[in-house]
Amino acid sequence: MQTIGRVIHITPNKKAVVKAEHLPKIGDRVFNEKRNPVGEVFEIFGSTSSPYVEVKPEVEDPYELVDNLLYVLPSHGGRRNAKERKNR
Repeated sequence: MQTIGRVIHITPNKKAVVKAEHLPKIGDRVFNEKRNPVGEVFEIFGSTSSPYVEVKPEVEDPYELVDNLLYVLPSHGGRRNAKERKNR
C-alpha cells in the first residue's frame, strides 16, 4: 500500500481532508492501516508543492479518521497482461 497522508480534518459536508505525501488518482479506493476500505479519492486541490486530497468517506463516523494515515493500493500504471493484449 502507498501512503496518501494524514487526515487533518473533516469538512462540513463530511469529506476527509488529507495533507498529501503522495498523490493518488481521483476515484482510487482509500484504506486505513488495517487495509479496511474507508472511502475513495474525491478531489485533489491546493498548490503543486503542498497538495491536499479530499476523500469521500464510506464509514459511519468520518471524525474517527482524523489524525490517521490513509493509503491506496498501487496502480499497475495501465499495464496489460499478454492475454489482454492478444485479444485487442
